[in-house]
Amino acid sequence: MSRDVYSGDDALIGLTGEPDSTLTAEFFIEADGDVDVICRVASVLRLANRAVTRGSLISDQGGGVTIRVEMGGLSLTTVENLLRKLSQLTCVLESQARVTGSGAPASSRILRVTDEGITFHDCQEAPQSGCREDGIQQGRHFR
Repeated sequence: MSRDVYSGDDALIGLTGEPDSTLTAEFFIEADGDVDVICRVASVLRLANRAVTRGSLISDQGGGVTIRVEMGGLSLTTVENLLRKLSQLTCVLESQARVTGSGAPASSRILRVTDEGITFHDCQEAPQSGCREDGIQQGRHFR
């Protein structure tokens, strides 16, 4: 994970490596449909220094886009940092990540950025708990 010196990102100072980089994260991003939205999102995701294994961008009739990106070889710290960086983009309305892998805590499969910071959610509950069929927690924009 690269350090973003321009945003005061000092979270990685003193770390000698990424422990437990065996997770796969699927990012779900709702954003404004600006011309450069994919470039802005990609510039954040490149900080992980990992290749994207799968991705899609779907535009809606309201001028927004839904971006789904899957990346492997990540640590939980890296996923949290990427979500924080994505939430700082003015074009991003909402972002979440579904984390899978041997290092993922069973109770923390979905990570969301909220006003309180990064929250964890397990969407293995009944559908009426606020989860969509694909496991992503419904929010302001994920319906």
